[in-house]
Amino acid sequence: IGHVKDLVDRKEEENIDYIFIPRICSFKGKKKTICVKFFAIFDICKNIFDANFLTLNIDYEKGNTYFKAFFNLGLKITKNYSKIIRAYFEAKNKQKRYDEFKLKRQKNSIKLNKKRPNILLVSHPYIEYDKYLGYPIVKYLEELGANIVYANVNSKIKEYEEISKSIYWKPSINLINGIKEYINDIQGIIYLSVFPCRT
Repeated sequence: IGHVKDLVDRKEEENIDYIFIPRICSFKGKKKTICVKFFAIFDICKNIFDANFLTLNIDYEKGNTYFKAFFNLGLKITKNYSKIIRAYFEAKNKQKRYDEFKLKRQKNSIKLNKKRPNILLVSHPYIEYDKYLGYPIVKYLEELGANIVYANVNSKIKEYEEISKSIYWKPSINLINGIKEYINDIQGIIYLSVFPCRT
């Protein structure tokens, strides 16, 4: 909400026409949901701020798949169906290539790093990449000589079930996957959370 308020305050001087806030509820598969923050953030901001918002609604339990959500978002921008569909698949392919690049780069940094300790940072991306939350910690650790390994950047293996069959937050499952994947390559783990997150 703080980030949104900052954008709302600057929308006139920076010509911000729309603020995009996705509404994310559930994913494909049993017990694949996400923190309630992502259910509500769009509705909260729409009701407390004077601005134009764009959203998309990903909620597999209600039949709102990725494709349907992005297609409906595209209709708010253009009525050209083929343009929307082409943009969707192009974006998916670019995201896939970017994720593969990040994973390869991280694994190479672990392999090439012989002198510095590899420290696994277990945290949600919106915390660890945040300028005020995660970045100062990452910078401090790097200044101490650590090589930072991000748990959320992993091969998306499914071995988390060996630890717990009751985890149903999708981002938490991904972090467990990261711990399992890198456990033999690291010298330490730092878990970074924000109260009262139940990760």
